[in-house]
Amino acid sequence: MEQAHQVPAQDCTPTTTAQATSPSSGEVLLSRALGLSAQILRQREGYYTVLERCQRGDLDGTDWLIWFLEQLIAAAHLLVMAAPP
Repeated sequence: MEQAHQVPAQDCTPTTTAQATSPSSGEVLLSRALGLSAQILRQREGYYTVLERCQRGDLDGTDWLIWFLEQLIAAAHLLVMAAPP
């Protein structure tokens, strides 16, 4: 008995104009990475302050991690605000 060739569903989905013109996932990741890098550069004094504080004493990196996550959120917020409607 011969089996019919099945095409995965995603291959049959028509491409919309938005999908065809949207940035690739690589471009999105690069944009996000650059956004985070720019945010850290804007806040570099705070970066060095919290890093120095974490390197003294008991070497607890919690304050640095909190600072980093705050910068990540700020960078993401700026990317969302800059995204076209």
